Amino acid sequence: MTAEQAMRPAPQVDIALHRARIEEADRRMRRSGWRRRLPRGVHLALVPLSIIMALPFVWMVLTSFMTNSEINSIPPVLWPHHFYTGGYRTVLASSDFPYWFLNSTIVSSAEVIAQPIPCRLAGSAFSRIRFRGTGLTIIVLLATARIPFQITVFPRFLILHD
Repeated sequence: MTAEQAMRPAPQVDIALHRARIEEADRRMRRSGWRRRLPRGVHLALVPLSIIMALPFVWMVLTSFMTNSEINSIPPVLWPHHFYTGGYRTVLASSDFPYWFLNSTIVSSAEVIAQPIPCRLAGSAFSRIRFRGTGLTIIVLLATARIPFQITVFPRFLILHD
């Protein structure tokens, strides 16, 4: 199939009307900003902000390879003099880290696998079935979803511990 065949409209459609509709759709997409780019000034502000957001993670990784004297020195050492892996050896040798990692993997995998099922069911029910209290139920559902995870960790632990 050639490009000309692909662009050919259906036999009953007026070609001028067809092109006018396409041009109107293109104009609306440009006006609504669907394919609009951010101004370059915004990008210039986002680059330093993204670097600032990444710095704590970079500092954490670099600090994990420093000795205790390098970590506690004033002024702080920005780059380790040599990459010290003794902290990693200590954690792996004197703790149950592999067990903790396996436990975290199992819990997070179960959560990722199980969470979409009730979410899909609730989404289908709210979108297709109208019942008394639909609006209130959606508001309560969304409000409870906004509760930070850190607040629910201890109650979840107590529930799962028993």
